[in-house]
Amino acid sequence: MTERSRKFSTAYTVGFIAFLLVIVVGVEAVRSKLSDASRHRSMTPPCLGVLKVVYSKEETWGFGPGGNETGIVIFELPHDIANDIEQQGLRFLNQCASTRVVAESSRKARTLYTWRATPVLVEATGSDMNKVLTQNITEYLNKYGFQIVLERKFEKNIDNALSSPGNWVDDNGSRLIIIMPKASKLVFAYRG
Repeated sequence: MTERSRKFSTAYTVGFIAFLLVIVVGVEAVRSKLSDASRHRSMTPPCLGVLKVVYSKEETWGFGPGGNETGIVIFELPHDIANDIEQQGLRFLNQCASTRVVAESSRKARTLYTWRATPVLVEATGSDMNKVLTQNITEYLNKYGFQIVLERKFEKNIDNALSSPGNWVDDNGSRLIIIMPKASKLVFAYRG
């Protein structure tokens, strides 16, 4: 084998390996995005039919027990569902939520929602004895000191939803669901 053909063979092999690496990384990125989308949808009542993520900001500090996560995911709410919520309000949401069954530690458990009409105050900072209530999503998310910075337009829209009539909120202490039927949006915020 000549020196020239050896260099060509080596270059060809390196190029082929680089090509395969690009394919593997691309497939992994697509799989990760699909996995995130599925995980995000599983955070909401299936009867609300959310599919498309409009905005997502999530951070993790540490891992396992003692790790902390803070995040927000905004979904597009289907227009027909948004219209049903606008027209039926609490009746629709209670009927919808009563069908929610999730797997929890490989056993079936019913997740209950307590929907409240806006305007509402949600728990921000403070101890159990001295709670501070707010209509500011950033204060809610940063309760435990793990701050994420949201795009201002989304932060403003969520704050307006918490302080204006016509929206619905369920807050279980570690996660917050905000339904904004007029904007056809659903917000899932979590901390802890």
